[in-house]
Amino acid sequence: MIIKTIIDISNDAKRAKKNRKHMDDFVQQKMKKEFPEIHSELLNKRVRVSENKIFINNKNQNLRNIDFELQPVIKFHEPVPSIEIYEDENLIREFIIDTKIENPDLTGQFFHSSVRINRNSSVQIDGIISDNSESYNENGEGVRFQPFFLSDKEEMNTSLIGKGMFQRGLHYSGLISSRNIRLICICDFCASSFSVQFYHAGFAEIQYFYSSNSKETLTLNYGDIDNLPFQNQTEIDETKLVEVEKQLPETKDGSFKYYNNFCCPKCSKPYINFEENKEIRPNEYYVNFCINEKPIDYLSK
Repeated sequence: MIIKTIIDISNDAKRAKKNRKHMDDFVQQKMKKEFPEIHSELLNKRVRVSENKIFINNKNQNLRNIDFELQPVIKFHEPVPSIEIYEDENLIREFIIDTKIENPDLTGQFFHSSVRINRNSSVQIDGIISDNSESYNENGEGVRFQPFFLSDKEEMNTSLIGKGMFQRGLHYSGLISSRNIRLICICDFCASSFSVQFYHAGFAEIQYFYSSNSKETLTLNYGDIDNLPFQNQTEIDETKLVEVEKQLPETKDGSFKYYNNFCCPKCSKPYINFEENKEIRPNEYYVNFCINEKPIDYLSK
């Protein structure tokens, strides 16, 4: 009987190791449902929120293998508030919530948020701004913070420098990001945050070009210029692309180019580095522009 029990335990361990993610999911769901007090206690040990500060405990390695989600409602006390993220009492990210023209003062408003700390040490935060602490409009002013990894996976943050919005987890392939959402990005060089608005260029059947430091964004309808690349085009003929770019208008800061980088508006360093990652450009089908700015429409000659 003892031998059979040992064999069963061994087999169970092998199955659990082979399907660890599914097992972890099962255990977490069961724990959350049947032992909510224990789950809540672990959650409180992993993450807590104090006013505009989010504190994440990353010292306790036993908590790293569990997905946690907290849904705090954060009240804003300033016209242009910020959300600070701490790892073990150290400030690691500050997201400034720049205001839209139509809502210039966020004082007294509320951020209905979702804070997810995942088992792979990634952190995802998003939410909706509301003037009501109890409820929010799903089509209201949405905010999505740039996901990041905690210090035990810092190499993952490094690997994403210069990469696109999809690779950074700000958009998801197969899931359309609503235009009521704004993205808050963190510059890889100066660590400043900046807000980005966008729309789906493929659905709009347009192509976009950034100026030399992306202070301006130009949009063209498909067909405005012969040989204009389409979104998701698998091969780009760079000879034809040069001819297309010759027909584009002048900019205030250089010239519009297909592979111009999308840059940090604070320090002008590349945020999406298309020059070094040309292969991602055709599939970055959301056109980006800084908050409260509008792309320039191409006027055919």
